[in-house]
Amino acid sequence: MTKRDRDFADVQTRADNAAGVLAKLKRDREALAGRSAEIMQAKMSLAFEATVNGGEAKQKLQALNAELGTLAAQTQDLDTAIAEALRRLKDADATVQAVADRDSARKRLELAKKYRKCGQSADQALKAFCDSYAELLDVSRDLISCGAHHLDTWSTKTSFKRAIQSHLLSVKLHSEVIPPPQRSTVAELTNNWADKIEALARKSINLAESVVADDAKEAA
Repeated sequence: MTKRDRDFADVQTRADNAAGVLAKLKRDREALAGRSAEIMQAKMSLAFEATVNGGEAKQKLQALNAELGTLAAQTQDLDTAIAEALRRLKDADATVQAVADRDSARKRLELAKKYRKCGQSADQALKAFCDSYAELLDVSRDLISCGAHHLDTWSTKTSFKRAIQSHLLSVKLHSEVIPPPQRSTVAELTNNWADKIEALARKSINLAESVVADDAKEAA
């Protein structure tokens, strides 16, 4: 258990103890109130006989009055104790909340550092992507100028945008919902196009080498 956990456990224990003391005092107060009610009921049945005839009834009534006075004093003491217990419980609860607030604030400080680092990493990743994408477009233009005419600039950009939107969909930053059949990654797009480019390039090379070979035969 860390010191932070021990601190919180200590103040929570004090708060629990204060709550337990208060609950016991209230139970004692209720017991006194119940006994006082019983005495008042008993006095009602003895008051007439004790006043008129005296004797044993009067002695019983006097004993009840004495007990009632004791109970009244005890009740007053308990009320004072309950007020103090309430104050201590309030202070203990305030301490528990203060410790919880402090620990939450410390956690926020730790998370703020991580938050800042994540933002910096995201910026770096976005810059790296933009640099790679710009290079990708440059290579696309070079390929078109070299005869890869099926790499239409508009269509490739549209496909790239869809691939980017497909990625952004997972983090809820997309501006367009791409249907599952149309989703792909940038790597999948470039791999497919590169396969076609390589196949056509090899076909062109083979054709050109065949023409050159035929021309060499004729020249010989």
